[in-house]
Amino acid sequence: EISTMNLKLVPAVLALTCTSAAGSRFNETFAKLLMGIDAATLCPDPNVKAWNCSRCDTGIFPPHGVEAMILVTLGSRDSEPDLMAIVGAIESEQTILLAIRGSKTVEDYIYDALFYQDLYTFSGNFSNDGWMARVHAGFSDAYLALGPDDVGDGKVTVALRKVFAQPKFKDYKLVLTGHSLGASVANLFAGSLLVNNNTFAMGIPRPTALYTFGQPRTGEPLFAQLFAKAAAAQKMDHFRVVNKHDIVPHIPPMFPFANTTVYHHVANEVWLTPPNGVPKICDGSGEDPSCSASVPPTQWTINDHVSYFGLDANPCSV
Repeated sequence: EISTMNLKLVPAVLALTCTSAAGSRFNETFAKLLMGIDAATLCPDPNVKAWNCSRCDTGIFPPHGVEAMILVTLGSRDSEPDLMAIVGAIESEQTILLAIRGSKTVEDYIYDALFYQDLYTFSGNFSNDGWMARVHAGFSDAYLALGPDDVGDGKVTVALRKVFAQPKFKDYKLVLTGHSLGASVANLFAGSLLVNNNTFAMGIPRPTALYTFGQPRTGEPLFAQLFAKAAAAQKMDHFRVVNKHDIVPHIPPMFPFANTTVYHHVANEVWLTPPNGVPKICDGSGEDPSCSASVPPTQWTINDHVSYFGLDANPCSV
């Protein structure tokens, strides 16, 4: 268990390491399967729930479709994305998957690019327990709207509790994934599920892996540092996959407001190198200058954001 008491806060400067063992655990085949699910969530909601959409691989989930779907429309801004989380059983992998739907429209990309930060707590407790850091306010809003909470009544929390309460799933692993905005929100859920002892006591296991695709910078350096600490303590594999010249992982910029707000990527980056998308395991800093950070702004493109592993991640009509 991770103690949430007496954690010494370290300076907001990262010194993370990515061991060769972490790199060796990256499973490209599994990553492609998860990205295929993330792309499918961009299809119409009823088809996703029944898992019969044009992108839905019917061999992944059982014939009845996903185990749970959570849909939320935020109303605090003028142009709000509809948020989706699905909980599905990948029986071939003995895995329960929590997938968060990414950006569906151009307006969502604008929403993704709001750079203000709010306080996020890993432990579900806003007391000074050391497990707090600042994250992108829009991603925090989306995360909170999907309903994590400390007493287990949140929408996603309830869905996970119900699934893991079923005897056939009691020994399954929990894996999280997301693309674009969904990647950052999945990152926030993973942090909470790693540290919050109350959700663990409710029968929701600690996640064993987080795979994200096209993830924007999600929080300040301290967030990335605490997330790495939590993942290491629970031995959770976490891979932030970046496709070639994808523009979205470069936002928000590291210093968007004259150095008053600071962003830093979480590790471990896996860069699908141009031109053929061969995976490169990057260093553990989250901002490896030899990986996607080496791409000049003039070469950033949205096209690489919607074509991970050659899969179409544009909105889907059927």
